[in-house]
Amino acid sequence: MNVSRFSIGNNLAQYFSLLLMVLVFWSSNAQSIDYSEKEMTIDSKVLDEPRKIKMYFPNDHDSPKMAIYVLDGNWNYELVKGVAAHWVKWGLSSDIVVIGIDNMGFRTRDFTPTSDEERYPGSGGASIFLDFIKTELKSLIKEEFSDLKSELLFGHSFGGLFSLYVLKEDPTLFNGYIAVSPSLWWKDRFMFDTYNFEQDNEKPFVYTTAGTNDRGNTKVNEEYVAWLRSEGYAERLELHSDTFQGENHFSNVSISLHHAFKKLFARDQWSTALISVYENEGLDSLKTETEAFKSEYGIRFSFPTDAILTKSLQLNDGQSHDKAIELLKWAQSEAREEYRPSYYLGHIYENQKDTVNAIHFYQSALHIGGMPKRMQTVITRQLQKLNAPSQMLIPFTTDEVETSIAFTPDENIAFVSRHKGKWGQRTNPPSTIYEYQKIDNGWKFIGPAFMSNFDDGNSDSDVFVSYDGNELFFVSDRPYEGKDDRDGDIWKSTRVGGEWTNPKPVAGVNSKGYEASPVTDKNGNLYFSSMREGGKGLGDIYLAKRRKDGSYDKPEPIQGDVNAESGEWNIVVGPEADWMVFESSGRSEGMSPYGDFYLSKKMNGRWTKPLHLKELNSTGSELNPRFLIESGRLVFISSKTLKSTNANVYEVKKDFWNKYVQTNE
Repeated sequence: MNVSRFSIGNNLAQYFSLLLMVLVFWSSNAQSIDYSEKEMTIDSKVLDEPRKIKMYFPNDHDSPKMAIYVLDGNWNYELVKGVAAHWVKWGLSSDIVVIGIDNMGFRTRDFTPTSDEERYPGSGGASIFLDFIKTELKSLIKEEFSDLKSELLFGHSFGGLFSLYVLKEDPTLFNGYIAVSPSLWWKDRFMFDTYNFEQDNEKPFVYTTAGTNDRGNTKVNEEYVAWLRSEGYAERLELHSDTFQGENHFSNVSISLHHAFKKLFARDQWSTALISVYENEGLDSLKTETEAFKSEYGIRFSFPTDAILTKSLQLNDGQSHDKAIELLKWAQSEAREEYRPSYYLGHIYENQKDTVNAIHFYQSALHIGGMPKRMQTVITRQLQKLNAPSQMLIPFTTDEVETSIAFTPDENIAFVSRHKGKWGQRTNPPSTIYEYQKIDNGWKFIGPAFMSNFDDGNSDSDVFVSYDGNELFFVSDRPYEGKDDRDGDIWKSTRVGGEWTNPKPVAGVNSKGYEASPVTDKNGNLYFSSMREGGKGLGDIYLAKRRKDGSYDKPEPIQGDVNAESGEWNIVVGPEADWMVFESSGRSEGMSPYGDFYLSKKMNGRWTKPLHLKELNSTGSELNPRFLIESGRLVFISSKTLKSTNANVYEVKKDFWNKYVQTNE
């Protein structure tokens, strides 16, 4: 075997490591299927009869979904359900809701647009059935699934005729129409007539098929498609059509369904087009074209992760390591639930002997999850080999700059402050605090938290929730009566009856200088950093003891060996106020010009000489540590490297942290 072609050197172990990456590429797309199914009967006033409905749907009611309405549901529902489940399981599509509409023995009546009593007694009820779907069924489905982003109508034979009838009469009712072996020969060629397209309508997806052994449907389907084009209607559609060799009226159903999904979720087509843009025009054009695809195809569009990974391997193989890294980082920002870009980044950095970044991205891959157990083992072993003391908390990591994080005591709600721009700039856009809620084993992004308005121009950060969960502190530069500067002040909200009160500035604590990092111990005593007059350095740590009425004594500098000329910020105090972690810059053992973490313990009422936490510190910035009392973890913010323009959330597990706080050193 020619190992050198992988450009990782001639080391056989490295070759097999890269080979593992390629195998992972093809074998880890499977997703767990958490779907349910139910049946209901609609007592239709329009039809003046009951109509049975079956539904197959994801239990995550917050995920964006596509709905496929299946005509002749008593015949075709199970087939569509099975294909949809397969595509969802293997990550080939977005979540899909399948809705089966039982024909109840009235398909001729319901699906035909005009009456033909001589050949089809009782026919011609399509307009009434369309009214049922429009006014009763769709409104019921919207109540069940308010987050539907796209809806398609699927029909076979007379059902295919009806699907195209809806396209003709009300083209915007659905986003797409699939007509398998449609009975377009229907009396007087009704479908070859005027269509109600408006100029500003979005193009609906339309797919018609027939088999070569499909009786008269074969020819008339081809004639219909040609007619749509000749009349100019095809320009208002995303029109597809196929004739399948050897298929008859019934065998055509399954093969047509497969090809309908391939056209709906045209991953290969999109991947080829986007990679071509990248190769010819570069990453900026790729980003622009990707956004255009998202806009055009909406929920149908799948980010071409596989193609991007393949291209990144080719770049890395050709010694274009920086381009491979750049491409993978962008891919990870686009495909946040996909672990492989981070895994590839970790591998590339590890082979470049960049341990910090290798650890960062391996940890990122683990926190994203969704991988086979064997890959968890592989990455965990790599991290053990690299001796990583902390891990990134991916659910809270974005392309923006995270600056603080806090959890409620039960760890079911998190608050994260972040801003746009780049970390390390002297000026930045306003920072906003966002809320997350724990859902099962994951986290759901809620949006701006109750105390923070993302568009008011004010900056909110340094969020902290008290150990009893009844008080929330943060720092804001928002104006208030009596404030005559734009420096940050400490604000507080109290939890009363399960609801948070409107935040107010903390009376008697704020100064004309800058306040930061408000935290409390379990007794409610308030510790914070401040640049007020009379301090030792650029910032010092102060204590304002809590009174019985909830107010605070006059803040005083903490006693002991913590405050120094170097400046102290970004603090957390243990529940018993027996230890403190803070950030300080300019000390002799420091690894970063921005500041490192230090640990001090309280002995006989005084804070001891700080211990440099060298295993947690980096050449970047370490900020705003928080102790989670339920799980015993420490979480914090870090930019990790001196040149990094981003900052993310990390955690230190309980066992590792205990070796610091339980020692007497």
